[in-house]
Amino acid sequence: MKWSHPPPLNSGRPRRGFQHSVMVRVENIDRHHERAEQRGARIFRQPADYPYGDRQDTAEDLVGRCWTFSQSIADVAPEEWGGTRGQI
Repeated sequence: MKWSHPPPLNSGRPRRGFQHSVMVRVENIDRHHERAEQRGARIFRQPADYPYGDRQDTAEDLVGRCWTFSQSIADVAPEEWGGTRGQI
């Protein structure tokens, strides 16, 4: 099933019990997304660009685990998207 406007992960829609998502960096999010969809992953969020310089999508695998895949597309300073720099 595909949604034209996927619900947020906390939408209250029945899930298989996952309460977290694992984030994995990939080299090409669009190619990875296409392959995941072809192999039966349930897509929650289509690939989208975010102001902090990442392109991400979120899917559920065949056994119900939630995965967020991310590709860096720009080097953006935190101040440009409303973030703050941390102190080390």
